[in-house]
This record gives sequence, C-alpha cells and structure tokens, in this order.
Amino acid sequence: MADLANSGIFLEHKLTPEQKLWKAVLSQGVYEACSKKAQALPLTYGEMRSALEWVDLGNRDFVQVCMYAGYNPGYIYRKAKNKVKRYINGS
Repeated sequence: MADLANSGIFLEHKLTPEQKLWKAVLSQGVYEACSKKAQALPLTYGEMRSALEWVDLGNRDFVQVCMYAGYNPGYIYRKAKNKVKRYINGS
C-alpha cells in the first residue's frame, strides 16, 4: 500500500497542516481496505469489510475526507478501487 501513498496521487504541494492530517486519514483508510490480515495491521474481518465499504463514492465520509485532503474524490476512488481489486483478486 505504500506505493499508493508514494504515487503521483499524493504529490506534495504546499499542503496546510489540516490537509496533511486528512491526507494521512485517507491513506490509512485505503491501506486498511487493501490490507491482508497477516500484514502490518492485524485487522478483524469486520474491520476489513468496513474499510472496503468506506472506499466508495457513495460514502459521504470518504468524499469529505478526500476533499479535506485537497484531492478529487473521483480520482482517488478510481485509483483506490484498482488497488482493492488487485488485493481481492490476489495479485
């Protein structure tokens, strides 16, 4: 998941402290959606399902976190869904 956080999605451009905080929240949420139980964060099945459901344009919280972080929710959603699909498919 580190590659998503280090990708072009998160190019640094004079972010405010608040945007940096929301960026961290967004990165953590996507990381958890793509996490396997054996990885750094041992997540329960419920936590994994919750994280997967959080990454959704229909989820107002996800959209707001993207906006607070200074990112386009649609773009982040498309990139995050690609990561989630690869995780689910075992790639």
